[in-house]
Amino acid sequence: MENIQQPQMVPVSHLVQEEKVAFYKNTYTHVAGGVLAFIIAEFILLQSTALKSFYWNNE
Repeated sequence: MENIQQPQMVPVSHLVQEEKVAFYKNTYTHVAGGVLAFIIAEFILLQSTALKSFYWNNE
């Protein structure tokens, strides 16, 4: 059986400036993408005629 070594984890505070910038860009790009995907999904759902008819029929 082969010995597979895991990459060593290093706190962001110990990284050099360029690596910190890359880490923060990746992190906040993913966060912004998730928020944007949520907003688009909510917009589509709120524009759905099926959802509107369900909401108005239950009041």
